[in-house]
Amino acid sequence: MARDDPRWTADSGVSEVRDAEGYVMHHETWVTVSDGRGGRWTATVNSDRLTSLTVHADNVRQIDLRSVPLVEVRAVALAHVREVERLRDQYPGAPLGELIAEADADPADVMPDGRTRVVDFIAAWQAAGPQHRADGTVDRTPRRHALAEQFGVSVYAIDKWVRQLRDQGALEESAARRNRNRQPTSADRAGSPEESNER
Repeated sequence: MARDDPRWTADSGVSEVRDAEGYVMHHETWVTVSDGRGGRWTATVNSDRLTSLTVHADNVRQIDLRSVPLVEVRAVALAHVREVERLRDQYPGAPLGELIAEADADPADVMPDGRTRVVDFIAAWQAAGPQHRADGTVDRTPRRHALAEQFGVSVYAIDKWVRQLRDQGALEESAARRNRNRQPTSADRAGSPEESNER
């Protein structure tokens, strides 16, 4: 996303959970999430749930506990774990540590809300598509409103996200924008008033 947007990243690992006698009961996945602005949290994950959360700070204060962006931390952590699981399916038998390292090296890029992955938004935008009216015209309003509701943001935010992705080349330009940016052809100039007057 744009340079001034926070860059959420995650790295992870697996810890052994032992009983009082020192026997390994199970393995627990932990994910450390950073928001790109100095915020850092470590969560343990079980399936699609966070089971614990640690706040990292030089001096943890009450405000640090109250201002944990839990929705974003959960989304980024679970997306990271899903990426590890995807790699595990893709490379069966590969050591878990290597799969985690690969997922860590390529953190999920997210939209400015800090929780929606760019690839998920692009897929939703393309799947929604423009709505064609009976008279052949195109109505793009329903897509914007549907996506705003789906991702829990305003229509204005959806418009902003789409502009940013188009500026980066991640989404195709709109037809109106393509027409504005298109260089006039000789056929266009043949129909211009100036050329008609010259004849």
